[in-house]
Amino acid sequence: MLGATDGAQAVALTFPNSLLSRIRVQVDSLPPAEQRVARAILRSPERVVRLTIAEMAQRAGVSEGSVVRFCDSVGCDGYQALKLGLAADLSERMRQIHADVDSQDSGDLELIARKVFLGDIQALEDTLRIIDIGQVEKAVASLVSAREVVFFAVGSSLAIVVDAASRFLRIGLKVQFELDTHLQLLRASLLEPTDLAFGISHSGSSREPVECLELARQRGASTLAITGRHPSPLTEFADTVLLTASSETRYRDEAMASRIAQLSLLDTLYVALAMQTKDTALEFMTSTRAALSRRRVD
Repeated sequence: MLGATDGAQAVALTFPNSLLSRIRVQVDSLPPAEQRVARAILRSPERVVRLTIAEMAQRAGVSEGSVVRFCDSVGCDGYQALKLGLAADLSERMRQIHADVDSQDSGDLELIARKVFLGDIQALEDTLRIIDIGQVEKAVASLVSAREVVFFAVGSSLAIVVDAASRFLRIGLKVQFELDTHLQLLRASLLEPTDLAFGISHSGSSREPVECLELARQRGASTLAITGRHPSPLTEFADTVLLTASSETRYRDEAMASRIAQLSLLDTLYVALAMQTKDTALEFMTSTRAALSRRRVD
């Protein structure tokens, strides 16, 4: 990765109300000992609610002091408050079918479908709790004022970029993206201060979008990121950060559910942008619909 630029501004974010979602979002930013506590909780939260602080410390391989500091880091007033918060989360989720598809479900396609859909719904609900409207407003303002919006992503996030670019084009936004990662770097190195670099990475650590946002910042362009991790290498170079929240299950990694949340965030930006530029947006939508209608078979 390229060297860090000076003067990077930290982005203040609102964290979710759900304690488990809050822990997932913050885990990578915690000190090592507190990370061990977080991961022990995320592995089996239902067991933690029955553990004493000494047992929790032993389970995580840390001191009791580290457990106390972890509680403070995630906004809990002590270990008892942590257990109460976990119990409340677990009670809420018990109302739904468990979203973890396992080998016993292999012959029940209806059950698999329910669990997959409920996992996506949970990702959307958790992300809705995270949304910082101030960051959304800032993102929309950046899109409105940008001469050109250039997307940067790799892997599964590229599919999200293709969808977003198609939507934004329909309302007249000048958007660009490159599938080749080398071309992405070249594109980033040519950005102007009036441009917006838009990086998407669930992990926040994919090398190419991180390096592209760093280059964009060095060029004076505005930077925007959608990610599931904050802080992360990607958010280090983002002026505006929009977070997604999703959980991992045995047969689905976090990034799978996060795609739904990423698309919903982009849809939010699209609708907000269209409403803010209503007159021109409607004109462009009419033109683009007419152009696409010629491709339909009667």
